[in-house]
Amino acid sequence: MFWYWAGVGLLVIACIGWWDDHRSLPAWPRLVTHVVAGAVLAFALWRQGQTVDVAIMAFVLVPVLVNVWNFMDGIDGLATSQAALCACAASVCGSGAAQVLALSVLAACLGFLPFNYPKARIFLGDVGSGVLGYLVALLLAVGLPAQPKATWLVWLLPASLMWVDAGMTLFWRILRGERWWQPHVQHVYQRLARRVGHRRVTAVYAGWTALAIGIMLVLLRLGGAGAGMGGVVFWLVSMLLWFWLHRKTGESEGFSS
Repeated sequence: MFWYWAGVGLLVIACIGWWDDHRSLPAWPRLVTHVVAGAVLAFALWRQGQTVDVAIMAFVLVPVLVNVWNFMDGIDGLATSQAALCACAASVCGSGAAQVLALSVLAACLGFLPFNYPKARIFLGDVGSGVLGYLVALLLAVGLPAQPKATWLVWLLPASLMWVDAGMTLFWRILRGERWWQPHVQHVYQRLARRVGHRRVTAVYAGWTALAIGIMLVLLRLGGAGAGMGGVVFWLVSMLLWFWLHRKTGESEGFSS
């Protein structure tokens, strides 16, 4: 029954993305739909017997990562390669049906990636990026119960780079008083792509995420408070790196930080 409800959430995200691809929707109806999908997944986990805090995390992960993957789907191969790496990490750490799902997501991403990188001939659109964001959220959510609360930030490391670039850029735009809900091209990955090209940025982001996965595996094996602290440090380093790159690229384009 859990996988049935998880599939319902996936269908909801796919439908609203398809609609937005064919007839542009305002931001609020899309966000409400993403929240509904998160509520469906949270309900499914709760019905399965998971704790309330796991259900709440799933509820948060879905709308956040659906929008993160949508925001970050702006250059060739980036969203797909990042989802593939997240699925790879989940397949290594997971078991049973969750591992099968992770391997299926990984296979789907690898099958699509040659058409999207190094030169995109087919694009994800909102339906594709939204579905990838939902699937990454699903993989992270089903893996949470196996992790002590102290290592939850560690478990989220494979998606940290996408989260940091999208979240910090959003926060920067809010501070500047911009209309943060409108499309823009001010993410760090977009600024870097204008300077060095899509191919290099996607490859560098993949390398950083691979590093994050390696650190995650080490920290999860370590366990305890030390692992949790290591996760916090990696998140802080990622944010500091974003801030440095944001300033450097902003100076060259005439933006102030």
